[in-house]
Amino acid sequence: WTTIALHYALLQMLEIAEHLLQDEALAEELGSMAATVKKVVNDVAWDGEWFLEGFNDDGIPVGTHKEAEGRIYLNPQTWAVISRITTPEREQMSMKQVDEQLCCDYGTLTLTPAYTKANPDIGRLTAFVPGIWENGCPYCHGSAFKIVADCLIGRGDQAYDTLSRVMPDHESNPSEHSGCEPYAFTNMYLGPQNPRAGFAMFGWISGTAGWIFRAVTQWMLGFHAGYDAITIQPCIPSQWLECSITRRFRKNTYHITIQNPNGVQSGIQHIEMDGVVQNSNQISYAEDGAEHHIVVTLG
Repeated sequence: WTTIALHYALLQMLEIAEHLLQDEALAEELGSMAATVKKVVNDVAWDGEWFLEGFNDDGIPVGTHKEAEGRIYLNPQTWAVISRITTPEREQMSMKQVDEQLCCDYGTLTLTPAYTKANPDIGRLTAFVPGIWENGCPYCHGSAFKIVADCLIGRGDQAYDTLSRVMPDHESNPSEHSGCEPYAFTNMYLGPQNPRAGFAMFGWISGTAGWIFRAVTQWMLGFHAGYDAITIQPCIPSQWLECSITRRFRKNTYHITIQNPNGVQSGIQHIEMDGVVQNSNQISYAEDGAEHHIVVTLG
């Protein structure tokens, strides 16, 4: 899946080359590299309904429907959406398989079914006890990636459902069962193939909080900071009729209210800033040190 993530990195570098360095030759080279990676991944890593995890040293696919264990992995599916490496049809197909095969009461599994015996041709994760670490547990980093992917394809309800399941005191896995303090994220819960399913072994020791913060503020509430403008693109659960975010960025403070009178998940009907209707959801930076009020109406 890191090859898929490489595509995302190349696109980020392409933006830097264009906007900051203004180096046309470098931008063209990076664009060409991204196009090559995209073609190769779609040509050789698509398994029919989802993307492979990769290939072992002998060129044998890992994460394929032909396997009894480790049939499907999470990260290739979510990062295929995040990196925009494939078609909308394949995005929908692979995320449907995530819903059907990898979602559980405690979040989203790294893979399924978990490995029950070590396979040196794949690596150390196959030697872990089933349902722990990368071997079939709901790793909360991976669930954060799924929230982002859900939002990118307009699935606000699924994004919120995943967020709820990784929260430390969710009704399906309360703190009394998980052992995780109700005010701190854990890096993982033990998976359903583990005898102690739902137990949290490592509260606090996690980068989950940072990823969840980004997933919620940037993709669910939709505040995207760019080089020349902010882009407002919320994707929220349909039952949220109104929510808000205050974000300080580049000298300014933005108070954003998102109104959802029709109970949709995404799509902007109307946007205004300081009482002035905007022609686009991209708002140029004023950097005037002022506070600005933005009202977004979904529909």
